Amino acid sequence: MENAILNLPADQEQMVWLIDFHGFNMSHLSVKVTKETADVLQNHYPERLGLAILYDPPKFFEPFWKVRWHLRGKKKILNLREAI
Repeated sequence: MENAILNLPADQEQMVWLIDFHGFNMSHLSVKVTKETADVLQNHYPERLGLAILYDPPKFFEPFWKVRWHLRGKKKILNLREAI
């Protein structure tokens, strides 16, 4: 994350994250790692996310993203499965 921030143009503060879930399944899910990652991103980089693009997200993410969509705002998260 720090390297990505250092490589941003001087007038740019936010990033676009492309998250590729192709081949992802429940066996890849670690609650501990997920919580730690969310904690670091929320507490240390809260304004860095300009847009998150989810490529091929698994079906079991849908309830989470629907709740997140309403709480966070529709500008931040794009599910490519729904966009295409």
